[in-house]
Amino acid sequence: MIHPAVLLVALCAFTTPATAQLRIGLRAGVTGSSALVTDSIVQRISARTAPAPNLGFTLENDLDSLWRVALGFSTSWAHLSRHSGDSSEVIVPLTVWTPTLSLSRVMLRSIVARASIGAIAYDPDHTDGNLFSGGAPILPLVGFGLGTERTAGNGLRMIIELAYDLHRFTTTKLRDDGFSGAQSVHRLTLSLTLSRIAVN
Repeated sequence: MIHPAVLLVALCAFTTPATAQLRIGLRAGVTGSSALVTDSIVQRISARTAPAPNLGFTLENDLDSLWRVALGFSTSWAHLSRHSGDSSEVIVPLTVWTPTLSLSRVMLRSIVARASIGAIAYDPDHTDGNLFSGGAPILPLVGFGLGTERTAGNGLRMIIELAYDLHRFTTTKLRDDGFSGAQSVHRLTLSLTLSRIAVN
């Protein structure tokens, strides 16, 4: 989870008199994820989601001509499926919520690099008889991204970005079933963000 002190610093940055521009943005894209669970004692079994649509919004402050700080919130939804050999079976429809705090820097020309911390919350459609039966986790997350941007009239900015993030996945049910430790989950998101100046 994001530490309260970090959020306080971010909020101070958004409200400081030195603020240059405050932007509100909408983001849409697609997210692919590695397996949440793998087991290969007898045969390889994995539980993973298919590439999923991703929607979100951002509140971004241009600190100066190079540096930016942003609060973001996104959601994606897909079916979590169990894969074994050539067969697959849907386990549960799954919604994923991701709040983040990001720091970005404009690099060469229109290239923007971004680092982020946050949390990822798994919200299954139901928990009966699946790996979320002992509760759905909220887990810390770190990530980075690289994008290219263009600006247009009326303060409009467009960014196309490829982002990566990492978290460690486990649930109470998995631990009760003997899965020790946690699975590293890698996600890639390709997105388009449109933002406009809200406050000068």
